[in-house]
Amino acid sequence: MIACQKYTIYAAWHDRGYVINYSHDPLLDLVYLNDRGYEKMLALGVSLTIGQAYHLVKEISTDQENQGVPQTSCKPYRNSFSAVAKKKRALRKAAARINLAGKIQERPVIDGGKNKKYFPSTADMDRIEGALAGRMLFLPEIDRSLRSKGIKIQNDDLEDVLQLLFLRRKLSRLPGIQIFGKGKFRCSRCGQDNEITPIQCASCGEVCYHCETCLSMGESRFCQPLYAFPGGRAARKLPFRDVEPVLHMELSEAQRDASAALRQFILQPEQREKLVWAVCGAGKTEVVFRAIAEVLSRGGRILFAIPRKGAVQEVGPRLDRAFPQFSVVVLHGTSSDKFKDSQIIVATTHQAIRFYSAFDLIIIDEVDAYPFKDSAMLQTSVRRALKK
Repeated sequence: MIACQKYTIYAAWHDRGYVINYSHDPLLDLVYLNDRGYEKMLALGVSLTIGQAYHLVKEISTDQENQGVPQTSCKPYRNSFSAVAKKKRALRKAAARINLAGKIQERPVIDGGKNKKYFPSTADMDRIEGALAGRMLFLPEIDRSLRSKGIKIQNDDLEDVLQLLFLRRKLSRLPGIQIFGKGKFRCSRCGQDNEITPIQCASCGEVCYHCETCLSMGESRFCQPLYAFPGGRAARKLPFRDVEPVLHMELSEAQRDASAALRQFILQPEQREKLVWAVCGAGKTEVVFRAIAEVLSRGGRILFAIPRKGAVQEVGPRLDRAFPQFSVVVLHGTSSDKFKDSQIIVATTHQAIRFYSAFDLIIIDEVDAYPFKDSAMLQTSVRRALKK
């Protein structure tokens, strides 16, 4: 197992403001912040795991500071230096509460104009951001996703790119497991707190924590960063192309009424959810085609989520026949490429765990079926995959 990345908490400031943040390489951040007028940087907590660094920064900073947004005013402080001094005191107290007092060390970070770190072009960063839009992934998954799309980048450079995107607020970053109370932990990926287990981690070399609830989807650990890339703008309000589903059957009167009601739900969504209730074999899948067409005509994305793999493999071809002008991606546990994207994705509900604010419309088939019905993890993942 590769050793996990360690992080440093830092303070950077100038005469008009300050910022509190954390980075795997404060020198990289200093070069970025220098261009924005920040002249001085002091490393504070050093050699911390992502879980430790995230928690401490969250404890001592405002929401804006936690996102890396510089403060333009230092009120109620007299100057930036006194503001940073107060943050240092708060950091020492927060670290002591979780037995990390020994990790709080001060040292200046000095560039000296000799830094040769790799800075990707804006076009390259935009390309990477676009390739990962709508996904919530750990670093190894990000690497596999980019490689599957023909984007190759060295691991060291990849973490630099992700840090710069983080500073530009193009992504969110969380520890796989985060502290949310004294002695309490929660999984950032599946949202559960009842099966967080302490482990002797070969990656960070410390007593760590991982989540048993979503372990089948890959390990979520306290020392592992989880990156969330918003899926871009919501679908347009007006259609810009004609999309007509190809039906291979004649809808009954009841099906036509249901189809019209779902289309109206898309056009005027006073509600956030709509239930289609009918017996097995009544043609519910065909009833939703008109709603799918309305979203596609506006450039939106659709997730058709089903608890069972067998049903996924059966519905995928039906959607492919109904919308031949669009590619339909089918994702389940044994899919060869779990990072392939399309406007229409048919997937098991488990696969929704790797999406973040990605879809304009989510259709959950067999909503009353095992394991979705009784799984808070799957319900959280599906809701999080919907665009805000």
